[in-house]
Amino acid sequence: MSTTAKVLIGVGVGVLVLVLIGIFAVSRLLDQVDELVDSGAIDDFVAAEETDLQVGDCFLADSPSVAVPCGDAHSHEVFAVDRWTESDERPSVFDAFLFDCDGQFESYVGIDYYQSDFFYDVLPPTQAAWDAGDRNVRCALYEPGETLIGSARGLAR
Repeated sequence: MSTTAKVLIGVGVGVLVLVLIGIFAVSRLLDQVDELVDSGAIDDFVAAEETDLQVGDCFLADSPSVAVPCGDAHSHEVFAVDRWTESDERPSVFDAFLFDCDGQFESYVGIDYYQSDFFYDVLPPTQAAWDAGDRNVRCALYEPGETLIGSARGLAR
């Protein structure tokens, strides 16, 4: 067998292996999607602006536009949603920290924020959401370096 034939066979086998790996990866991804959809309070992935998230919704930090069931792996959980009344202008993230997330944390988690293992992010409305009339600011808890499974509501930690 010539060297050219051997090279072509090697390239063909390599391409076949890459195609099989791709099929396997897509299959695993679809299985994970099915698991997320079937296992929690959210019946399906919820594609929306992050400002559409409501109290009790969970999401991944790298995809705040997709709510996932809290029973599955997630990074953040919304514990408060309230209307921005400080001004008529859309708040920046810095401005949104004026919103009283600390005061609402204990009623959701069951322990004072400063005694808790959790931290929180403040999500002001995006510009598009603000322009569409959304004036709500969201508070979303997370545990640094940890993946959450299950709701933090009432955990008191």
